[in-house]
Amino acid sequence: MATRVMRRILPAFLALLLLSARSIQAQTCQGLASFSGSPLQVIGEASLTHESSALGGGLAYGLPQGPFAEAAVARRAHENFGGSSVDVAAALGYELAFGHGSLLHLCPLAGAGVQLGPNNAFNSGVKRSRRSAQIGLSFGAELTPQRLWNIIPTFALSYAFQRDQAEDAGGAVLFQIDDGYTLAQLGLGLVFKSTVALRPYIDLPLWSASGEPAVGLTVGYALGKRR
Repeated sequence: MATRVMRRILPAFLALLLLSARSIQAQTCQGLASFSGSPLQVIGEASLTHESSALGGGLAYGLPQGPFAEAAVARRAHENFGGSSVDVAAALGYELAFGHGSLLHLCPLAGAGVQLGPNNAFNSGVKRSRRSAQIGLSFGAELTPQRLWNIIPTFALSYAFQRDQAEDAGGAVLFQIDDGYTLAQLGLGLVFKSTVALRPYIDLPLWSASGEPAVGLTVGYALGKRR
């Protein structure tokens, strides 16, 4: 029921936001440094669930007037399978700023990812993979703008879909499991001199059969300055 409501409300809500935005400053809605000062950021991330841990990095690029894109790759260790996977993900977003001084930021976001592995767990010959997609909104509020440290609490809510699949050594599909759920994320961005950002966060899957809660840390560094 909740996922059907999310799918109906989100498109209309995104269109309303695009029509009503007053000003723009990209990336602050995720608790990271704004793209208004630098177009390119290097991002590192570590995350931990009950059964896995991941470490990876990527790049984010954004225009000073709102749109931005991210791509990342990570290695994930799976304790329950005794192996590891390679996780690849990409996302697109558009940041809108509201309120007095444009200190409230909101981003429509869409992303997709693929997890390759873990394969041959316990010498079984089985190949595993996961494909996922998300669409939602991320919100951030600048509590200490124009200071050495900018503190930005964040909240995101999205609809997530994932498909887990396993194949035998001959390529025959052993099983395929689909799951759709609502994903909530709470974070706290700490941005130093609009250049270096630290953002601890927690992911909470809601009404999910297979989604796992996760805690993580995102680190961002802005490269160069806009001319």
